[in-house]
Amino acid sequence: QDWAGKRVDSFGSRVLWNWELDGEFYPGWNERVKEWEEEGIRTLVYINPCLSTRVEEFKPHGRRNLFEEAKERGFLIMRENGDVYVQSSASDEFQFGTVDLTDPEAREWYIEVVINCNIMCSCTVANTRYPPLKEFEGDVKCGMGGEGEGVKGWMADFGEYLPFDVVLKDGTDGARRHNDWPRLWAGVNGEAVGRKKNWKEYLFFSRSGSLKSPLVASKGGMFWVGDQNTAWDGNDGLASVLTAYLTAGSSGFSLTHSDVGGYTSLNVTGVVDGEETNVYVGRTGELIKRWMELSAVADCMMRTHEGNQADKQLQVWDTPDLIASLKFWTDFHVLLHPLRRVLLKEASKYGWPLVRGMWYDYGMESFGMNSQFMLGKDLLMAPVFTPGAETVEIWIPRGEWVNLWTCEVTSVEVPDHVVEVEAPVGRPAIYVPWGEKRARKYSKKIWEGLGMMEKGGRCEELYKWKMPWSKKDEGEREL
Repeated sequence: QDWAGKRVDSFGSRVLWNWELDGEFYPGWNERVKEWEEEGIRTLVYINPCLSTRVEEFKPHGRRNLFEEAKERGFLIMRENGDVYVQSSASDEFQFGTVDLTDPEAREWYIEVVINCNIMCSCTVANTRYPPLKEFEGDVKCGMGGEGEGVKGWMADFGEYLPFDVVLKDGTDGARRHNDWPRLWAGVNGEAVGRKKNWKEYLFFSRSGSLKSPLVASKGGMFWVGDQNTAWDGNDGLASVLTAYLTAGSSGFSLTHSDVGGYTSLNVTGVVDGEETNVYVGRTGELIKRWMELSAVADCMMRTHEGNQADKQLQVWDTPDLIASLKFWTDFHVLLHPLRRVLLKEASKYGWPLVRGMWYDYGMESFGMNSQFMLGKDLLMAPVFTPGAETVEIWIPRGEWVNLWTCEVTSVEVPDHVVEVEAPVGRPAIYVPWGEKRARKYSKKIWEGLGMMEKGGRCEELYKWKMPWSKKDEGEREL
């Protein structure tokens, strides 16, 4: 994320929003990226539609000052008096301008200079049409290597910061454009990827979204649900992630994920009602593990994040226990890949979300339920959102359901079967709807990957179980 360099302010360690490689911060970048490429590993970086001020102060060795270039060319959003509209993010010290996405020339400049040249390393247009405004020695080229030697994806952050009182190139005001701004931003990224003949090799993921964002991001794009707090709660912690998945999925955002462990931590001391009070929000090992469990099943891409205070926060690599948990759950995420490929095809063809509310297949009486979900029609999961909990309450619909970890069968004949089940850390409540042919097929692949299909064992014996309905009935169910 910090490929473009870093700066530190009162909020924490921040990325310098001047979108070109900082070769002093990352010496040997080109060689390392090539090594990873040879190992089958693709590198992702980070951008947003904003440009930092004070670049010369924090990055005097930079080749381009993109804020000054955009300002000189008239590519930034403006105030009514004609001044560039400068905003701040999370602290007063961190100031920036925003590229005017309603200006076709500004969009083209961003695509060619930032994405096509500085990320993808195709710099011909950037060199000839948009050369840097300051003099420097040597040819203008991508800092990541030679022509065409770029990285294969990026986080497309922000896109929701447009103020209401701006003046835009197309004559509209910020109030009218605000909710549409995420679509314009996703469109810039989607257009840049779509121009590549090998566009299927590229990926970007956006934080913001509006009505038609999935459409303009259809080539290479997906979404994530923002910068949650490093906490458990349903307002902006771990529990809020599932709510976001369910509402986004019902709104056309089929492909979503989150930052494992959360992003925003706080350690603030102030005076409340005359008394000095400390507010601390931070990660624990248990929180990270529970987040891994949810992400391994629900996320179309499982991804960690160091957070806004990386040097003060617990990281997934800090203890052998967390490293072992990360290995297990990333391996588990990979075991779901064959099923996820099927669900991705459904998402592409029909717009169906991967993470589905219970109401999709089990009736409107479960509408609004945000404590459990289905992955497609194939896995039922009730994540744990309470610290210290070893059990979880789950609603199991009618039918036969198999516990993924024990292969024990639960047969339900009543509509309101709500039970409390075991869910220790590392073994969350996950059930297979045994009446679904596809679910049986892919659960077998999971058990094989986990080494649970030993001959004569409970999981292997399941496939000898005579189903309580005929093949004809099963065909009607799937239809």
